[in-house]
Amino acid sequence: MTQRMLADPVAHAVARGHGENHYETKCRLAGWRGHAMPQDLKSLDDLRGVMQDGYTPEDVNRVFSRIEETCGLSLMCVWEMCDAFGFGGNSEFYVQAPTGDLHALVGDLWAWLNGDPQDAANPDAPGAPESWIGARAAVAEPACDDGFCNVALACECAPDGSL
Repeated sequence: MTQRMLADPVAHAVARGHGENHYETKCRLAGWRGHAMPQDLKSLDDLRGVMQDGYTPEDVNRVFSRIEETCGLSLMCVWEMCDAFGFGGNSEFYVQAPTGDLHALVGDLWAWLNGDPQDAANPDAPGAPESWIGARAAVAEPACDDGFCNVALACECAPDGSL
């Protein structure tokens, strides 16, 4: 029986397993070779619900930088647009692989950051960092960025891309 290769080599490796832990296979192919993920995230407890009332690009940079310092995973916020007033419109969070590829943010992190800590339906913890890495995401090339954790798909800034 011939096995059909999925178009996405990460999805193929994860789907087939290749005799390894699916997480390890996905991480190896995405560039997280030998990346040890910390399981003790107590130093991030103060971030629970920090984005429940919304967030600014500055909030994203502050929170995502703390997460990267603790876990070693880079997160990216992809905004709909950027203009003279800054980033705006709809936004999505992604995990950025060392290769530059973006992966869907899955698991409990988004709900943990954005949910009301007093609501029992929201997670008590962000979950293990490896549980945040979803499938590779097809995201259009950003038109501009802030050099940190925010990018925009459309840019109405100065011609040189500056804010």
